[in-house]
Amino acid sequence: MSQKCSRRLIIGWAITFVTITAVLRAIWHWLPAWRLELTHEHRGVEMATIYAYLGAAFVALGAAWRQRAMPRSTVIVPTLSILGIMEEWSFVLRLGLTPPRLLNVQLDSFHDLVEVAYRALTRAEYRQYALLATVLTGVVAVGVLLSAVCGRRRIWHSLQQLPWQFVLLAGLLLALAALVDLGMVRIRPGAFWEETLELHAGLAMMFAALACWWAPGEPWAERRA
Repeated sequence: MSQKCSRRLIIGWAITFVTITAVLRAIWHWLPAWRLELTHEHRGVEMATIYAYLGAAFVALGAAWRQRAMPRSTVIVPTLSILGIMEEWSFVLRLGLTPPRLLNVQLDSFHDLVEVAYRALTRAEYRQYALLATVLTGVVAVGVLLSAVCGRRRIWHSLQQLPWQFVLLAGLLLALAALVDLGMVRIRPGAFWEETLELHAGLAMMFAALACWWAPGEPWAERRA
């Protein structure tokens, strides 16, 4: 990807981030009757987040078709976008379905599993699940750490490419939104910032998909070589 194109995408993301944040904050401040659209499940902001992830998936798949190849980014970006939609899986309520419950926690999103683990470790009535939660968390943590150490050069090389930078940004925004939702990061109004950050994560994936369109990165065959 040319430096000019990269610069345009980065500037476009920055303008999008600032503009959307300012508009939503203005709505929150000046139009309190619209606040439900900003914070409640399957309302305006959450549906916009879902559409952003869907758009990212379609654009990245279109990039794969356009390139007549399957570069890593054009495969992984749509996959992560679909998983991002699952972070908002409470939309199944509109289909007449009910999200599952675990340890009396309704699993409306992936990060609710953190609350499940917390309950298993801290509440006496769930103490029998503590060992299982600890073991599973340890296995996942060790696996992630080993993968990061063994693949650090490949990871660093990937992060030189713009699609992966936007993917990393989306992951950081989702992590921050989860911390806000769980009360580990206190910022007011919490529900507003959680939904806004999740929307920005979806838009970051859209920009990752746009970057795939112009420069999808290395193909799978090159990785094997």
